[in-house]
Amino acid sequence: MLVFVSCFTITILYKFKYQILVKSKEEYNVMCKVSFQNILFETENTAIKHLDFLNDTKSIYTL
Repeated sequence: MLVFVSCFTITILYKFKYQILVKSKEEYNVMCKVSFQNILFETENTAIKHLDFLNDTKSIYTL
């Protein structure tokens, strides 16, 4: 839930940042969708890295 809220906040900030550069509403919508997908992908990768790290530390502690 927290991850989704932070992604949503970042997307809103991204929208405001690039709103000036966008010429049409369609282009604006496409940019927002792409940015949101990139954010979700990055978040997923980060989560996987954290899980890997936790698994590694867990195996160290079980030794």
